[in-house]
Amino acid sequence: MHTCIAVDQGWRFAADQSAVSRDNAHLHCLGPCLGGGSQLTRVQYPGIRLPVLYRFDACVWRGKLFDLERVIEDKDAQLRSLNDTLKDVENTCSKHQTIINDLEQYSRKNNIRITDIPESQDEVTDDIVKKLAAEKLDINLPEGSIDRSHRVGQRLRSPSGHRAIMVKFVSSRTKVDIMKVKRKLKATGIVIREDLTKDNLALLKKTREHTKVNNCWTVDRRIVALVRESNGIDRKVNIRTSRDLSTV
Repeated sequence: MHTCIAVDQGWRFAADQSAVSRDNAHLHCLGPCLGGGSQLTRVQYPGIRLPVLYRFDACVWRGKLFDLERVIEDKDAQLRSLNDTLKDVENTCSKHQTIINDLEQYSRKNNIRITDIPESQDEVTDDIVKKLAAEKLDINLPEGSIDRSHRVGQRLRSPSGHRAIMVKFVSSRTKVDIMKVKRKLKATGIVIREDLTKDNLALLKKTREHTKVNNCWTVDRRIVALVRESNGIDRKVNIRTSRDLSTV
């Protein structure tokens, strides 16, 4: 004897012979439980001994399906709640990251980076910066105006093979004066830019690559983009985050 499900009519086989009368040659079948007054149907299986067929209560199975649906609905509600919580956490982390980036950038407010100046052994970077300012920018840097300066980065990663010089001035006014006249170096190949954080440097690169941006630069640690409008007029846009860039 064994137990299985008859899919076609919603009936079930069972080893319980008391469910319905039968003999060795004939099998009696009950109609589906929801049939309401279904008559017995005699099925002929001559010479074959088969298990007994009895009806099962479909209402029980419907109840179980209802319980499963309730469980699934509860799990869906929990999942939606967790997704909402995750979005709140992500927004909070994004705000904190912005605050940290702003604080780091503020700590660099007196810094500049000078690239493509030939590098030599036993050089004194303070003297290099002072000479560059005097000969190319017409700015005299008095003694003590530079807090510190040194080469940064890896030499092999620099396109020219010369690492950039990071300069920190004692006063932010000195930095501003340098940035105002840095265009005088355009024909020399030497570039001066603000010392940006990793996030701001990546945002500046992304801004330069934007199809609607004709030009971009930084002013007092802020990224300014020159955007061409549909009427052909350029307008200046402050880019603080990637979201600002997406609305250009």
